[in-house]
This record gives sequence, C-alpha cells and structure tokens, in this order.
Amino acid sequence: HSTPQITLRYIGINKEEKDNVLDTFRI
Repeated sequence: HSTPQITLRYIGINKEEKDNVLDTFRI
C-alpha cells in the first residue's frame, strides 16, 4: 500500500486487456 500508483497502473493494464478481449469477441 506504500505505492498505490503501481496498483492503479496494474488495474489500468487489466482494464485495457479486458477491453481488447471484448473487442476481439465483438469482431
């Protein structure tokens, strides 16, 4: 918890990956 930026960054990466997966399913 000393570095919340890393967690936020990790969440952002997961969000992008999920968006990419949804895009592939849409296609």
